[in-house]
Amino acid sequence: MYLLKYSKRFKKELKHSQHDNVMMIELEKVLNILASGRDLPVKYINHRLSGEFNNFFECHLKPDVLLIYEIKKAEVIIILLRIGSHAKLF
Repeated sequence: MYLLKYSKRFKKELKHSQHDNVMMIELEKVLNILASGRDLPVKYINHRLSGEFNNFFECHLKPDVLLIYEIKKAEVIIILLRIGSHAKLF
């Protein structure tokens, strides 16, 4: 099992998204899967980012709601970095 850690920025962005019940349900599902060390189902379009973000992963909770996270296998930690739309994150 991985320990989930939340960046300050993630917490702030999540606070603004909590009114979206569908997104919150999907987030809970994704976090449970990630914490257990399993691969996300294809529907979440999980992939490694490139360029300056090549240590991070991104998955889609909804078509335009993204979760960006980092896996630190040696430390058994997943750091949740950002959550939001393409426009807000990039």
